[in-house]
This record gives sequence, C-alpha cells and structure tokens, in this order.
Amino acid sequence: MTSMHRTAASKAPAGTPPTSRVKAWGLTSGLMLLYLINYGDKVLLGVAAQPLKDELGLSASQIGLAGSVFILRHDAGGFLAGPAVKHAPLKWVLATLAVGWPSASCP
Repeated sequence: MTSMHRTAASKAPAGTPPTSRVKAWGLTSGLMLLYLINYGDKVLLGVAAQPLKDELGLSASQIGLAGSVFILRHDAGGFLAGPAVKHAPLKWVLATLAVGWPSASCP
C-alpha cells in the first residue's frame, strides 16, 4: 500500500464505507423503486382490463387499443428520457420522471 493510500484510508473511521459507495447504493435503491412502480403501472392495466370492459361496455379490440396506446406512450417517454440525460444531471431527470410519470398517467 502506498503512503497516499494509507493516508486516505486512515481518515475514514473503521467500518465506514466510502461516500461514493453509499451514493451508488442509494441510487440503485431509487432506481429499483422506480422500476417496481413502472412495472406495477403496466400490470395494473391488465388487471383492470376485464372490469373496465364490463363497466364501460368496451370490446376486446378497444381494450387492446388502449393497452397499445399506453405502451407506445411509455416507449416514447423512454426515447425522450435518453436525450434528457445527456443534457441534464441524472438526479434531476430521475426526479422529474418520478413526479412526471404518475402525473401523466392520471386520467
């Protein structure tokens, strides 16, 4: 171990992970939460399809069209989020997506 590594290592208390590792796990946890919300959003459309069909008198093709529009809107959002990450800090893009996606999904 070089003297520079020993000096840097001696400044941190024993058993304390580096700040970058804590931030990385925090970001990973946030991304997992957003992924679960995203997945649940798509699953709920399938779960609600039959009650919507019965209550609103929709045909199977109309339910399929609604599902297709939902998925296409989701994919378009993904294509728009990619360039946004290049031009803005990731933290702000994720915060905007976390707030914007549920807002856009409201009827």
